[in-house]
Amino acid sequence: MSAAETVFQETYTQEDQQLVQRINAWLEESGKSGADLSRLTSIKDGTRSSILTGRYISSPTAFLQRMIDAIERIDERNQAAKADIPYTLTSVALSINSACKRTHADRDFGIFVGKVGVGKTTALREYTRQTPSAVLLEAFEGIDHSTFMQELMTATGAVQIKGTMAMQMAGLIRSLKGTDRVILVDEANWLPKRSFGALRRISDVAGIGVVLVGTAELLPMVQDPEGRFGQISSRIGFWPALARQISEKDCALLVTSYFDQAQPEPVLKAFYSACEGSARTLKNLLKNTCRYANKNAVEITPELIKATNQKTMAGRGFVMGGG
Repeated sequence: MSAAETVFQETYTQEDQQLVQRINAWLEESGKSGADLSRLTSIKDGTRSSILTGRYISSPTAFLQRMIDAIERIDERNQAAKADIPYTLTSVALSINSACKRTHADRDFGIFVGKVGVGKTTALREYTRQTPSAVLLEAFEGIDHSTFMQELMTATGAVQIKGTMAMQMAGLIRSLKGTDRVILVDEANWLPKRSFGALRRISDVAGIGVVLVGTAELLPMVQDPEGRFGQISSRIGFWPALARQISEKDCALLVTSYFDQAQPEPVLKAFYSACEGSARTLKNLLKNTCRYANKNAVEITPELIKATNQKTMAGRGFVMGGG
C-alpha cells in the first residue's frame, strides 16, 4: 500500500499523517528497512509497522516525532563532512603493525604503549581486519578475570566449557595449541593481574603470541621484574618506544586522507598546531571545520581552522604561525 493509499485510524491528526508519508518516503529513498528504523529509534518492530501503516489505535505522535528526530540526524550526518578519517599508515600505525607482525611470527610477547588519542585502537582493529588469525580483545575499566576469559573464549572460537576456571583455561589452551593465532589486547592496563597470568600461560603452553597495548600506566607494570606483571617482562620480544603524539608528517597524511587530496602547507600547519598531537582531536577538528565550510560555502583556510577550533574545541593548542 502506498503512502497516498494509507487508511488512517481516527487517532492520527493531519500532521501525523503527513509525518507517516514523510517517513515512508524516506525509507524508500534511503534504502533503509523498517527494521533499521526500529533499531535506530528503539521502537518495537510491531509498533513501528502499525504506526507507519496507519493502524495504530492510540495517538502515534510521540513515536512519529522520535522517528523524524532520528531521520533528521542521519540526514544531517550524510550532508555534513565525513564522520571519520580513512585508515592511514601513520608512524603509530606502522609501529603497531611491526609489533603485531613480529610477535605473531615469534610467538612471544609484544608491547606497544602510547598516549591517548594517537591511533592505537584504530591500528589494532585494522591489523585484525587484515589478519584473519588475529584475535582482538578490548579491555575496559573494571573488567574482571571471569569476564576476560569469557571474552577470550568467544573471540577465539573456543568451546565454552562449564566448570572451574582451571578447566576453562585448559580447554582454551587445547583449542589454541598448534594454531597460528595471535592475541591482541587493547587497553591492557585495565586487566587484572590474574588475566595477565592467564595470557602468559597461554603463550607459553599453546605457543601463541600476545600483544599488549595500553597507555603509559602499563610501563611500570611490565618494566619492573618484581612488579605487577614481572613474569611477562622477560618474555617481551618487541617493544617500540612510547608514542607520545602523532608527528607533523602524520597529521599531514591524515588530513590528506580525509580530503582525499593534498592541502596547502599553511592549512596543514594550522591543523597540526590545533590538534595537540592527537589523531582523535584532529578528527573532530576536521569534521567541525568541514561542516562549517560546507554550510557556508567557504574555503578552508588557517583562519577558518583557528575560528572553528576556538568556537567548538575551546581553542586547544592553537598558535598561529607555529608548527
